[in-house]
Amino acid sequence: VCNHPFLIPGVEEREVPNATVAAYVRAMIDSCGKMVLLDKLLPRLRAQGHRVLIFSQMMRMLDLLEVYLRHRGYVYER
Repeated sequence: VCNHPFLIPGVEEREVPNATVAAYVRAMIDSCGKMVLLDKLLPRLRAQGHRVLIFSQMMRMLDLLEVYLRHRGYVYER
């Protein structure tokens, strides 16, 4: 599980029980170095007019990314 700790069964429920969406997204970002980097990189790329392709073969990882992108207000296609 090198993509995100929330992909390990039970971790998500233990770390963010009954969390608001904002608290959930903050925990999602803070618990994974890749998400921290993505959270810093995407605003810079957006400001410069870049488009970004994020690829994953794992549906659950795409679900996590979708929650993140929605919360941050990014336009995306899946």
